[in-house]
Amino acid sequence: MQKKCISFFVMLFCLCKFCDGQTVDFDFYYENQKVSQGCAGSTVILKNLSSDTTHSFQWEINGFKIYTSSTFFIFSKEGTYPIILTDNSTGISITKNILINKLPTADFDLSQSSICVGSSMNFTANTTTTSTISNYYWNFDDEALTTKTNPINYIFNKSGSKKIYLYVKDANGCYSATSESKTLTVNGASNASFNSDNLQYYSCSNSISLNLNSDNTNQQFNWDFGDGQSSTGTQTTITHTFAKPGKYLITLSTNSTDNSTCNTKYTHNIYVGKPSLKIYSPDSVCTNTSFNLNASDSLGNFNFSSSELIWSTDNGIFSTDSTSLSYSVAGNYNLNVYNNIGCRSDASSNIKVNQTPTLNVSVTPSGTICSLIPISFIANTDIGTNIKWQISDGTSEILSKNDTLTHTFKNSGSYNITATTSSSESCSITSQSYTATLTNDCVDKGIDSILNQVFKFYSLCDDKYLVTFVNLVPSKPFQSISIDGVVYPFTTDSTTIRLPFKSKGATYTVLVRFKDGTYDRVRDITIIDETAQFSVKNNDNATLNCAQNYYTISTSGFVNSANISNFIWKIEDINTGNTIYSNAGANLSSFDFNLPDVSTYRITLTMYDIRTNPCITTFSSLITTQGPVGNFKASGDSVLCNPKGTVVIQNLSEINNSSFASMVWDFGDGQKRTITSLNTDTIQHYYSYTGSDSYVTYSINLRITDNAGCTSNLTKTGQFKLYNPKLNISTSIPIYCQTKTVQIYNNSNIADLLNDNYQWQINNQEFNTANTQALNFTKPDEIYPENFNVKISAQYGPNGKCNIDTTFKDLIKFIKPIAQFHIIDSNLIATCPPYTLHIKNESSGYDNLKWTFSDSIYNTSLNDTITYYVERPDYYSIQLQTNGYDNCIDTSSFSFMSLGPKATLSNTIYKACTPLTTLLKVNSVDSIQNYLWAFGDTTTLTSDSIFQTEHTYNNPGSYDPRVVIIGTEATGHCFNNLSLSNSIVVDPKINLKYLNNYTYCMGDSSTSPLKLQVYTSIGKEFYWSTSPDDIETIKSDRSSSTIYVTPSHPTDYFLYAKSENTCADESATVHVETHESPVVSFPKNEMTVAAGEQFYTNPTIISNIGSLTYNWSPTTQVSNALVENPSIIGDNNITYTLSAKNSYGCAASDSIDVNVLCSTSKSFIPSAFTPNNDGRNDKFYVRGYGIKSIRHFYIADRWGKILFEKNNVQSNDYSQGWDGRSSGDLAPAGTYVYYAQLECTEGNIYTLKGTVVLIR
Repeated sequence: MQKKCISFFVMLFCLCKFCDGQTVDFDFYYENQKVSQGCAGSTVILKNLSSDTTHSFQWEINGFKIYTSSTFFIFSKEGTYPIILTDNSTGISITKNILINKLPTADFDLSQSSICVGSSMNFTANTTTTSTISNYYWNFDDEALTTKTNPINYIFNKSGSKKIYLYVKDANGCYSATSESKTLTVNGASNASFNSDNLQYYSCSNSISLNLNSDNTNQQFNWDFGDGQSSTGTQTTITHTFAKPGKYLITLSTNSTDNSTCNTKYTHNIYVGKPSLKIYSPDSVCTNTSFNLNASDSLGNFNFSSSELIWSTDNGIFSTDSTSLSYSVAGNYNLNVYNNIGCRSDASSNIKVNQTPTLNVSVTPSGTICSLIPISFIANTDIGTNIKWQISDGTSEILSKNDTLTHTFKNSGSYNITATTSSSESCSITSQSYTATLTNDCVDKGIDSILNQVFKFYSLCDDKYLVTFVNLVPSKPFQSISIDGVVYPFTTDSTTIRLPFKSKGATYTVLVRFKDGTYDRVRDITIIDETAQFSVKNNDNATLNCAQNYYTISTSGFVNSANISNFIWKIEDINTGNTIYSNAGANLSSFDFNLPDVSTYRITLTMYDIRTNPCITTFSSLITTQGPVGNFKASGDSVLCNPKGTVVIQNLSEINNSSFASMVWDFGDGQKRTITSLNTDTIQHYYSYTGSDSYVTYSINLRITDNAGCTSNLTKTGQFKLYNPKLNISTSIPIYCQTKTVQIYNNSNIADLLNDNYQWQINNQEFNTANTQALNFTKPDEIYPENFNVKISAQYGPNGKCNIDTTFKDLIKFIKPIAQFHIIDSNLIATCPPYTLHIKNESSGYDNLKWTFSDSIYNTSLNDTITYYVERPDYYSIQLQTNGYDNCIDTSSFSFMSLGPKATLSNTIYKACTPLTTLLKVNSVDSIQNYLWAFGDTTTLTSDSIFQTEHTYNNPGSYDPRVVIIGTEATGHCFNNLSLSNSIVVDPKINLKYLNNYTYCMGDSSTSPLKLQVYTSIGKEFYWSTSPDDIETIKSDRSSSTIYVTPSHPTDYFLYAKSENTCADESATVHVETHESPVVSFPKNEMTVAAGEQFYTNPTIISNIGSLTYNWSPTTQVSNALVENPSIIGDNNITYTLSAKNSYGCAASDSIDVNVLCSTSKSFIPSAFTPNNDGRNDKFYVRGYGIKSIRHFYIADRWGKILFEKNNVQSNDYSQGWDGRSSGDLAPAGTYVYYAQLECTEGNIYTLKGTVVLIR
């Protein structure tokens, strides 16, 4: 035993030396991208990035243990999962967390169950997500749309039953399940539609021609162009010009209906004019940082969606939906975009990409750590500056890079630690969160120098409880050591103590006392005491040990695997002497194994504990198996050349016929067969593979059950191989003309190809190619047209036993394009236009074509018949060019002159100021019978000879004059409707309107400053000046039509208005006359008077203008409010304002505060009253001046009984007086006592009391 310990110690020492410099690390990957989070149900790759991936590794994932270098895991539920990777060769571990997000959900409701064809419907998605929804994926049965907005409006142009469904993607990158489909019925007939000439519904000018597609072209069609304009007619081609470029929704409808009463309707967006794209992007970004792509049309009329914009850049990484972009390498880049719908517009911008720092974090120690041990964190960065550390226990600290953060956690648990750094260009990076797992289980096993640096202890394998303790701090000698309260002296640097056995894995409490009288902290220790032992469980039969059953062999309940460094297992067949299983590993505490035959097996476990010098123990157990033993093999040919066929299996099982119960064959293709009688030793099965793989093999399982209850279980793979050969070839284009040598691509899929070779035959020529190499075939002659059949064959399987061949008829075609057409209704050419010609395409052998009408490309339609609208008398040409698949060209053309007078309309002036006079002239060499003029301003002129005329436009506006000319008999009396190429624009005059004279009162704040305003029909540029030059009197913007002025003397203000069109500039003069305002003042602005007294305020009035008008406010107790100094009686505290105005309307005012002092002499209470309702002296109440309020007022009889009482009422208020009643009854005549407590306006309180006589 001692020799084993020494040799193992040497081996472990070598391993520890080998550990130097080793690192353990890993990252998460999803769809080849590094991630820190994923989605529920997704498969995440865990990529091992350790310094030496040849070591033995263990993954701990959600309770599972996986023993591979790299692995994958399917996270079925959302949550945060700690992942632990351990290098079994070094014992180093690392833990990282991955966040698994909950999948979003998507649903929607139909607001109605049916709509009419051509109508739109709003769809609102009902979603749930832990973030935000980034994309909505709709399928409307007509087409699929991806949008970023919710709700969405969709137009149904095809009738029928539509199954609609939705799924979404959120900002976490998680996709929802597809919603339950909803059915919408689209009623009506889909028998009318339209397209544009280029079939892409756009025009680069503001005009677009639309072609009608309908089963019935004779009925009326209604066109709504989406710009407020509409048209009705039977024409099959219609041209419309829009006022401005943009996106418009055009609706085509008829009044024909089906049984659902829905009109035929077709709606489609069209794009006219050229947009002007502009990119909105940041000037600079950081590497590996995504930013949103944003571009819009500066005209503001197109509103392109993200799917309608095509982005490109150098070295950038676009998101899958092309809505965001990131760069992995620093530098300067061009970002480009163009629209893929409508007339193309391109835009570009420059982006500077700054380098994001790198950041690597190392942790010592790692794995599960005792909470008493400090942990060191170091972050290494290249261009980062300081490191900001954040720990989920609330700790935050900023250190210089490469500095060490040392931290001790107070409690057990899992803690997230992140490090963040930034570059000088503000690019920052945060390390993936590291999780530190702390435990309070800090029991010292005698092997952890990090946990205990005060003493160590050890014992021998044959006497584990005789323990030697060693002082690790010689400079601080021990006095004694206390174990579970028993004190043992410590005379040297070590002492040996026999510990009493308590139980396996029990802990002992240890306290060291130093000779200097101090103590170490209390520590718990345990003795590693593990002995090899295991259990054996038959997983297939709880009561019998049967052959070909799976057994679980486990040390659970016997051994603490945390104390074991290595398990060595061996299973021997005693009957044959063969070792059928041998394995060793640090984590083999349990495994499953199939005992293959009826025999006796010895299972042996040799176990090494984790001591520095490990203790080794061995345990063995015998298992004797019984029952049937299944076995089989392929009989006859095990290779089938086709994916369908019958195979024969020979049953070689060892079965006791007397105890046989049944056998079940599982052929691996979903088919099973049960046999209950042993009447044959072979079995047949028919395989039928319909997949796409080049070959398939099946796993065959045989289960045999006997009457004793044993069931054998045997699975074999690769017994039969079924080939599924596929021959497939193609050419890059279907027809050749100019090309002589054709490349034929071999897309075949055949496994085990003989000599890796295919054989070809084209006409009488034979070829060979290696594997899927393309074949080059050269046309041997100049014969056109000419077709070639191509035959390809191959041999495959073992020694080429299988073969296959296929002939592809007319695969190679050599045809030259022929351009040919004829005008179906050419008889119309001899009639007056307008009319529509139907041109039938009779070309052949072409890929695409181009129609050119009168030198302008008009149509690239591949339809058999196209239409051409002949609008007026003129010269016309039609040319058809057909293009072969490899640049061959053929052309055909036809020219004609339509019937009628040919002419143009011209004029001399297109734009001028009101009034505009221009000369309109018809230019023609043909004979003209009549001229019908319409000048666009409601005036007309009809003449048989006036081919030119002057016309005056008196009102501003845009005019489109026209003239209809009628030919003579020589030109068929045909009409020609002529118009100008541009509208005539009559510009409006500025037409200034204003007041010539104003009056300004100086010193009068109520009219300061003075507002001068002019009115104009148009114009935005104004300039004001003054005479004399008093520009400073203009207190507002001098370029506005309105200004504010404060002149000190009579002043002229001049306005210059600049025209924005062809009309002349205009000017105006505004005169402001000034006058002095009067001055009003009081000797003092405050005075005090006695209540009820008459007084005068004696104001001072200064005015250089004789007559003034006066006004006092308020008029309370004022004898005359319209005179300069009226008499006033003092009543309550009050403020009076006097205003004085002269004959020019200039006014001034001043105010004075009057304080009134009251006294009993100004208060009046009658000595008697007669409450007989005669309207005189019917109530007894307090009267007087200067009384603010009556605080308390009551009436009592001679015995002191109170008959009437009021509190906090006003004086002089008849309604608050006593009406001679007591409790509703009339009080008798007599003498009564009154009492009144009054509050004066200045706040003084005084009392009135006495008697009053009530007279009846």
